[in-house]
Amino acid sequence: AEVPASVVAGSRFRVPYRLENRAEQTLVPSYPFRISLGYRWFDPSGAAVATDNAPRTLLPAPVATGEAVHGWIDVDANCAPGRYQLRLSVVQDGAAWFDDIDPANGCSAEIVVVPGQRVSASASENDAMPR
Repeated sequence: AEVPASVVAGSRFRVPYRLENRAEQTLVPSYPFRISLGYRWFDPSGAAVATDNAPRTLLPAPVATGEAVHGWIDVDANCAPGRYQLRLSVVQDGAAWFDDIDPANGCSAEIVVVPGQRVSASASENDAMPR
């Protein structure tokens, strides 16, 4: 994955990924063993932050042993300004994050989250109106 060095607090950004299946089983994006891509934010102490309800990115199709897929994962920077570790990994619903088993199963990068100015919905709507 190519992770930016900094992002704006409250923003959503896209991270391109390449996932190669080095496991002995096919990675399946459907029930009952749904495999997807996810992310978690960690503060400098190693505590997880801003990970509740983080959206997952389903694999585009089953990925057989030795195959690779490419795509994008959308990441929400729903954390206060500061320095964080962003960890992207394959996750099996109700089972495990693969990078918890082996860090090589994911990508970890330091990101600085900077303050940003939020635009109110009414201001955005007014800007979009023809004059």
